Amino acid sequence: MKKKYILIGLLAIIVIIGLSFLLHFQRTKVILSRNGNFVLDSWGNGAPSLTITAPAEYIMIKTGGIDFDVYYLTKLKSESYVGIYLGHNPDYPSFEGNISKVPGRIGNRTIVWRGWTENIGNQTITGRETIIPDFFPDKDTDYEGLLIHIFVEGHTKEEVDMLQSYCESIRINY
Repeated sequence: MKKKYILIGLLAIIVIIGLSFLLHFQRTKVILSRNGNFVLDSWGNGAPSLTITAPAEYIMIKTGGIDFDVYYLTKLKSESYVGIYLGHNPDYPSFEGNISKVPGRIGNRTIVWRGWTENIGNQTITGRETIIPDFFPDKDTDYEGLLIHIFVEGHTKEEVDMLQSYCESIRINY
């Protein structure tokens, strides 16, 4: 009798793990470009979708949680990427060391990136990130307060500059 309950318990754990695994991957998908344009789905609540333009050798991967989405733009077999978070609770988790301010642009908006370089083992990582609190200008909507957190990481300043230039093309699809 005790073996039966242990077996039922193990089966229940396997089912829970399996369901968790499936639910996680339901929120993950690959987005291919349409003529160099990657469309980021509407976050929901009536928010418009976004578009970013990048070369054809890039792919985009979408992951998400209950109340946020994160998109990663990268080349296959590359460690460099652009991340785009859409939600209400972003933060600056990436690097807390020596931060520089880097001027930039997202769409037609002038912004300031937080930039840094750090050595991890024998690799140099260069990063930049910015949070734009009022990227979606619409007021009195169900998505009012939706924030966009954009972060870029690469191994060289030139690589990060190139990725940052793709971010300049981010635009709202009305």
